Amino acid sequence: MDPRLLVTLCFVSGSVLPAQNIFHGNGVPSAYIANTPAVVGQELRFDLGSPTAPGGLGAITLSGGLGPTFVPLIGQAGIDIFNPFYFVQSFFLDAAGEAGLVIPLPPGVVNASMAPFYANFLTLEAPFPTFSVSKTVRVEFANPNGWEPVGDLSSGRQWHTATALGEGPRDNVTELLIAGGATGTIFNPLPMSTAEFYDPLTRTAIALPPMSLPRAGHGAVRLQDGRVLISGGVTNNGVVTDSCEVFNPISQAFDSAPSMHAPRAAHQLTLLDDGRVLATGGAAAWQPSAPNFLAAAASAQDTSEIFNPVTNAWSVGPVMSSKRFGHTATKLLDGTVLLISGISGTQNWSTIFSPGTYPVPAYTKHCEYFDPATDSFSIWPHITGYPFPFGIVQERGFHAASLLPDGNVLVSGGFVHGSLHGYPVATDTTFRWNPTQDLWMLTQPLPAAVRMHTQVAVDGGAMITGGYTADENSWGGVGYNVFHDGDNVVALAELGRDGAAGMAEPRGGHTCTQLYDGTLLIYGGGQGVGVLSDGFVYTSSLQ
Repeated sequence: MDPRLLVTLCFVSGSVLPAQNIFHGNGVPSAYIANTPAVVGQELRFDLGSPTAPGGLGAITLSGGLGPTFVPLIGQAGIDIFNPFYFVQSFFLDAAGEAGLVIPLPPGVVNASMAPFYANFLTLEAPFPTFSVSKTVRVEFANPNGWEPVGDLSSGRQWHTATALGEGPRDNVTELLIAGGATGTIFNPLPMSTAEFYDPLTRTAIALPPMSLPRAGHGAVRLQDGRVLISGGVTNNGVVTDSCEVFNPISQAFDSAPSMHAPRAAHQLTLLDDGRVLATGGAAAWQPSAPNFLAAAASAQDTSEIFNPVTNAWSVGPVMSSKRFGHTATKLLDGTVLLISGISGTQNWSTIFSPGTYPVPAYTKHCEYFDPATDSFSIWPHITGYPFPFGIVQERGFHAASLLPDGNVLVSGGFVHGSLHGYPVATDTTFRWNPTQDLWMLTQPLPAAVRMHTQVAVDGGAMITGGYTADENSWGGVGYNVFHDGDNVVALAELGRDGAAGMAEPRGGHTCTQLYDGTLLIYGGGQGVGVLSDGFVYTSSLQ
C-alpha cells in the first residue's frame, strides 16, 4: 500500500469526531506516539503503538510542516502531507501492540539551528478499515543541557500555576494551563484573573477567558477526567478566598465549582489515586502580610478537606498534627501523601543584641502522612539530618520536595529561621528521606540559598531551578539550574543559557512544568523589581 494512501485513508474512515481537535488525533482509540527530545549527539526515540491492535499494522508520518491541511474530499490532517520533507514508515506491532523507532542525531549532520518537524502515528484497528490517529508532536532540535526561548505570556506574573493538561507522554493532549498569579511582591501581591493556554506545537501562549476571580498562591491540579481544579488563593485587596472553579479543556473556559469549607492560600492540592483531591493547610489571611509573613503566619490552618469530582462536593477532612502553609505534599509510591514542614504560626524571638522579644514566623517540626484508605493523618519523622550535628531539626517553609524513583523524597531550600534575628532567610540545605530506613539524610547543598524555587522529578532525580534568595526583604532571583540525584548536585546551564551563549535569566516564584517529551517549560516569575512574562524550554543532557 502506498504510504500516502494510508495517511489519506485515516481521514476518510468516517471516525473523525465533529468537535475533535485534529492535533489531538482523530478521536478513535488507541494509537499513541511518545518521543524524547531531539538532542544533538544523542538518539531521538519514538515509542509507538496501540494496545487495541496487537500484532497489527501502524505507520509513523513525519513532515516539515504543521497542519491542519485541508485536502478536498479527504478532510483535515494534523501535519502537512504535501510538505517537501514528508516521510512515512510502516510497522508491524508486536503482541502488546507496541513498536519503536530510533534515529541517531550525530553532530555535524544535525544541529540545534535546524527547523523542527512534526510527527504522528496511526494504526489499523478493528473493525476494518478503521484507523486510529495519535496526537501530533513537535520535534525540536536542541543542544544538550540548553535553554530555548518560547513565546511570551500576554502579561508578566509570579506565584501562578502551570498545569499539564495531559496525563503523560502517551496522552493525546499536550497543552498547559497557566492561571492567575500576581504582580507586586509575594508579601503584597496584586492578583490577576487572566489565564493562558500554552501550545507546545507552536511554542506560544494563547489568551483564555479569565477566571471568576483574581488569584495568586492558589492551588491547581489535573483531575482524572482531564479538567483542572483551581482552589483558593489571595484575591482582591489581599483577601484569601475559599472559592473554586474548574477549567474545562474542551470548552477552554472556567466553570463554577463548589467552595471549600475554609479560605486557603499557599495550601496544597494533591490528586489521590482514587481520583479525589486532598487540600491541606494554607493561610486564611494575607494582607497586610508584611513584614515577615506575620499576618499570614498567624492565620495558618491545621484543617484539611477532600474534593470528590463524582459528587462534585468538598467534605471535611481530618485535622493535621500541626498548622501549616507553604508546606509540601508529596504522593508516595503506595499512594499515601507525605506532608513536610511549613509555617505554623508566630513565635516570640529575642537576641543578645536587643532587649525584649518580637514576633517572627514559626515553622512546624512535624511531618505527617495522609492515608487515603482510612482518610487519616499519622505523625511522621521530623526533618532531622543524620549525620547532621546533634540531629538538629530543619523545619522550613516555601521549600520544594519531589519523589525519587526509589521511593525516597528529596527536599530542598525554603525559608528557615535567621540565626540571629529569627526572621525568615533562605537556606541551601537539602535532605533525603528514606522510607525503608525511616531516616532523613543530609545531602549536598544547593549552589545558593533559595526559596520559592522549582523542583521537578526528571531523569531519575530532580531538576531544581531558580528561586528567591537572601532574606524575606530581598526578592532578587537566582539563575542556577542543577540536577540532584538524591545525594549529589550536578551544575547545569544557567536558566536561559543555551550552552555558553545567551544571558542568564534569574527568577523566583516561577513555574516549571514537564512537557510530553520530557523537556521542561519555565514561565514567569519575579526578578527583583517587577515580574517576567518570558519563558524557556530546557532540554536535559541526561536522556
